[in-house]
Amino acid sequence: MFIEKIESEFPLVMIMEHFDESLVLFKRMMCWSLKDILYKRRNSGKYLYKEEDVPDNLKQVHKQWSHVDYALYDHFYQVFQEKLEEGGQDLADEIEHFKKIQLRVSYFCDQLSHGSCNVGPKLTIQESKWDKGFYVDKDFCLRFDRELKCEYVLAAERQARVEEWPVTKKIKEIRIENEARAIIQKNCLFCERTQYGMCLSVDYLNYLATDEIISKERLKELRVKYYPKSYNLHCKGK
Repeated sequence: MFIEKIESEFPLVMIMEHFDESLVLFKRMMCWSLKDILYKRRNSGKYLYKEEDVPDNLKQVHKQWSHVDYALYDHFYQVFQEKLEEGGQDLADEIEHFKKIQLRVSYFCDQLSHGSCNVGPKLTIQESKWDKGFYVDKDFCLRFDRELKCEYVLAAERQARVEEWPVTKKIKEIRIENEARAIIQKNCLFCERTQYGMCLSVDYLNYLATDEIISKERLKELRVKYYPKSYNLHCKGK
């Protein structure tokens, strides 16, 4: 009953070791585009304990202690494999297509984040049988590379403005020569969090422009003046 209830409430249970396949299935279910499921790999690594040969008797003991976990995993892994089989060759081809796009976008954004001039200002992904064409640029890569803790800060800022929450004490007013940072200081609500480096200045300026606290023209002016690499202006001909 427990597993049946879970299955009735969740039309798709993603499998971590088949992350790309899970995302493509999710994309199809939600009628999203491939651009919507692009992701930045973080906190992944190689763990030596996973390579150790664990004796069968210990595996059996663990399975007995974690019976429900194994039952859930075994059931939904089988369901997941059935969904892949139902999708047939078309789904398999789309998954491979997505993996190639994921690699191209990751390389492009990595190059831009390191200030490389080996790539152009944007990467164009051609239309395919599964998706319309799209492009990614520096602004996309800024969001793509953004730390999760910064997303939390910006979400808190936005929520605080909408609901007029009490805000934290502002940093002591000081003279700031950098005009961009002065604008951030003037408009931030959770200033301590921004000051402690949870967000890049460019991230916060983009947020201010998105919420129309400053204009798009003002955003571009500040980025060109103080953060030219955010437009790749240091590259010849850019």
